[in-house]
Amino acid sequence: MRDWRETALYYFQTRARAGEAAFNGGRVEGEARSYLRNYREARKRMESSLSEYDGKYRLYNTEQLHEGLRLMATGAWR
Repeated sequence: MRDWRETALYYFQTRARAGEAAFNGGRVEGEARSYLRNYREARKRMESSLSEYDGKYRLYNTEQLHEGLRLMATGAWR
């Protein structure tokens, strides 16, 4: 859950400072650049831990977490 919270936190910080451009290949400058970097690092950790979790605990439905990551990838999660 820590990875999910960090990913969501950095996602919304990046979105607030850089908008959807940060997720659609737009130019990101200043403070927003560090938030975007933090988001990308947190997302890598989240994807890794979610994959590991899905492998170990197959009875738990993590589809909503996967859907959240899909929406974050385009900046569409609100």
